[in-house]
Amino acid sequence: MVPGLAFALDGEPIIESHPAALSRTVPLLGVVGAAALGIELSGSLGGTPFLAVKRPTRRRDTVPVRADRAATALAIPDFAERCARAWRERTPPDRPAHFRLEVAMPPKLAAAAAGKHGWVQASPAVLRLDAREWAATAEARGAAVQAAAHPCFDVSRDVDLSSEAALARQPPATVARVRRFALDFAAREDPPWWTA
Repeated sequence: MVPGLAFALDGEPIIESHPAALSRTVPLLGVVGAAALGIELSGSLGGTPFLAVKRPTRRRDTVPVRADRAATALAIPDFAERCARAWRERTPPDRPAHFRLEVAMPPKLAAAAAGKHGWVQASPAVLRLDAREWAATAEARGAAVQAAAHPCFDVSRDVDLSSEAALARQPPATVARVRRFALDFAAREDPPWWTA
């Protein structure tokens, strides 16, 4: 998840499961995740089997859907087995011959990605790319993610997060800065689609 970033394919919002499915020629058998994710399995992923295991109370807080962890622990492999047994019922997602990919992010960040790898600025916060092959959009998608993640890179540029020991060696003020950024992100409610 990148703060403030949203993608749409031919006007339909897409989530991380869509690119993974569209990049392969095999069906997506099922998805496990937060309850809200189920309604986001739309468009080419509509009807994909889904198992909700948690629901958010806030962006950074979730509660289990089932009363106890043991029930969740049993539900996941049971769901996976059912999805695997029903693989013949699933088909690879349709890949349109021509499509429009859009990405929305804060305007300042969108401006930084405009013109790179085919992105055209449709509005201050929205970039648009017309394409024929999903694989051909990989660099453009990467450039959009990199632009949207720029604030994350800025705040953690001089921080060694390679291990707990490395983190313990960081100056307390540096760790506090990164922690503040993460907590602010977790508390912020970005719009589902930037329009300004």
